[in-house]
Amino acid sequence: MTEAQPHGPSIAVILPNRNDARYLRRCLRSVLDQEVGPDELIVVDDQSTDDSVAIIRSLIAGHAHARLVQSPVNLGVYGAVDQGLKHSRSEYVLFLAANDFVLPGIFARARACIARSPGVGVWSALAWLVDEEDRPLRLHPSPVVALRDAQLSPRRCIELAHRLGNWFTGTTLIYRRSAVDEAGRFDPAFMGLSDLFTALIVASRHGAAYSPAPLCAIRKHAGSYL
Repeated sequence: MTEAQPHGPSIAVILPNRNDARYLRRCLRSVLDQEVGPDELIVVDDQSTDDSVAIIRSLIAGHAHARLVQSPVNLGVYGAVDQGLKHSRSEYVLFLAANDFVLPGIFARARACIARSPGVGVWSALAWLVDEEDRPLRLHPSPVVALRDAQLSPRRCIELAHRLGNWFTGTTLIYRRSAVDEAGRFDPAFMGLSDLFTALIVASRHGAAYSPAPLCAIRKHAGSYL
C-alpha cells in the first residue's frame, strides 16, 4: 500500500471501536491493504474488554500513517469520533464503523473525484450489504443520483433532499473536515442517523461529489433493520 499520497486532498480514516474484535481484523485490513490508501488511519479504542487492542497493535505495526488512541474513559461512538478528530490533520475524513469495511479503490476514487470538485463538502458512493460471514447479500438500497462521477451543487443537493430525503450511504461518506466542524459535527440525539443529518447539512452548504459505484460493505447483523 502507498501510505503517503503525492497529490490530491488528504484523507483520514477515523475508526471508533469498542469490543468489535470479531470484525475488527476485516475492517482494518480493508483500509491497510488498499493500493492507494488514506493519509492517516486513527483507531480510537473506547475501553474494549476483548482482545481488540492486541489486534489493532498487531495490524498497524509498521504502518507509519496509522495510530492507536486508547481512551481512559468510555466515550461512546461520537465521543470517540471527537477524540479521533483531535489527532487528525487531514482535509477530509471517513468515519468507519469497526464492523463494516471498505472495498478496493475507495480512496483513489474519492481523492480523484474530490480533486475535480475543489471545496466540496462531502463525497459519497454506493455500498454492498454483507452478512455476518462477509457473504454479499445485495446492494444497499440507496438512490443513484448520477450515472458517472459527478459534482452536485448545493442547490442540487437541496433539490435531491426534498425529492428523495436522505440519498447518502453513510459508510462511504468522506467529509471535508472544516465543513463538519462548521455544521457542529454530529448530534448524538439523532443516534445512528446523526451522520446522515450532518451530511445533508454539509451538502446543502458546500455541495457534494458522488461516485455511482459500490465501494464499501455494510454488515447486516441478525435482527437488524437493513
